[in-house]
Order: sequence, then C-alpha cells, then structure tokens
Amino acid sequence: MRLRFDASVQQWDFDNSLLEHNRILEARKLLLEGKSARSFYALKDGRYFVPLSDPFSFAGTLHVDELLRIAPANDLLYFGLWESLALQMMSDAHYVTKGKLARAVWQDRWGALAGGPILVKAITGYLENGDLSRTERLRAIEVVQSGGDGGPELAENLILRLCGAWERKRINPESFLVTLVCPHFRRSITLREIEQLRQAKSAYLESNRLPIGQDDLKVLSLAIAAIEGPTVSPECDNELTTIRPAQNIVSPLTVVEGL
Repeated sequence: MRLRFDASVQQWDFDNSLLEHNRILEARKLLLEGKSARSFYALKDGRYFVPLSDPFSFAGTLHVDELLRIAPANDLLYFGLWESLALQMMSDAHYVTKGKLARAVWQDRWGALAGGPILVKAITGYLENGDLSRTERLRAIEVVQSGGDGGPELAENLILRLCGAWERKRINPESFLVTLVCPHFRRSITLREIEQLRQAKSAYLESNRLPIGQDDLKVLSLAIAAIEGPTVSPECDNELTTIRPAQNIVSPLTVVEGL
C-alpha cells in the first residue's frame, strides 16, 4: 500500500492500511539479511507515525512517540515560547474587547493559533493573576475561545512541542535539528502545524503589546527554516546522517507500510 497526503483536508489517507503484525516480523528478518528496504509504521492516536521497521534511523533523532512522552501537550511549565505567544494573544484579545483592535485584525493574526481547552485554561490562569475585572477577563477569554478554527490546537503542535523540549533542556540542539529533518518525523507533521508556526512568528512580530524574547524568536525561526527544508537520507554527505539500527519495537497499534 501507499500513504497519500491529502492537502485539502490536512490529514493522511490510507489504502489497505491494516496489515498483519507478522509482516513486520518478516520485514525485520529481511532487513537484517539485507534483502529488503520496506518500512512499517504504527499509527498512534489516528495521526502519529511511529517507525517499526526501517533500514536506517539517524543518531539523536526523536521518534514521535518519544516526543509525545517527554513533551505532553499540556506540559507548559517554564515553556517561555508558549507563554510569550499566549500572553501576546491574550493582550490583543483584551484590546479587542476595549475597541482598540479590530476583531478582524485579531482573527487574521491569531485565528490559526486560538481556541482549544489547553490554551483557554492557561490564559484563564494568567488573567486570574492580573488586575482585570471579572467581566473584562470573561470577555477576553471569549475572544480567545471563539476565535479558533476548530482544528487541533496550538499546544498539540509537534514542532512547537519539540521547541519546548529543547528550550527546557530535555533534548540537545543536535537532536532538535536532526529530528526536524528526519523523514520518519516528517510523516507525522501536517501542513496545519507548519502554518501555525509561520503564523506564530508573524503574530509575534506584529503584536507589540509585550516585549519579544529574542531567544524565543530565534528558536521559532530556526524550527521554521528546518521544517521547510529538505529531509536527510543515508545517501546525504551530511554530519547529521549518522546511521543507527532501527529499534525492535513491538506494537499492538494499527500498522501501515511506508512509501
């Protein structure tokens, strides 16, 4: 079977996606014998691709299941980049309620980043620690809550979570970069997530309510540049392509075969 990415709906579709687990075991045997180059992935939570069997993997790369474990979507403590974005969004939302910023301008700036229970809970906490009245807080929250487009929220963005893992020293800079250019990791990245990062940078620069942290902007810019660039492969003459054996993962999840 072949995986197809449908850009119009921003999700993966599959042909004959259910495969028997013994096909993975067979593929492993053939890989070890040098007789096959087939790749298999476990489909986790209906959206993430976890490598099960592949001829190569890059040293230092985080597979998506490892990133989900070390950087949960709701783990925002000491995540400066996230907090800067949320606070600027919140400040702009308050300006909307005061008539100092047009709702349409706010929507263009923050629409792809707004909404979602994790964001709303975080902003509610920030507002409760401020000096706004209860009515002012509720109005600002309403702007943030209703301004989203209904898609997966910003806190779930894999690229942003990778930024948070690096910022909080859970991974090193080398792992951050090599993960972004790894073809295995790229399989789980959607066009929406890339667009969210672009809009986050743009909103960061447009909104001048709060000072912009240069380190945060640097990480954001580096992530965008890496994810928009090409992936690496074992044939590349590049220091990032140190090859390690594929892990012997046994998974009960739905299995799909790569291109």
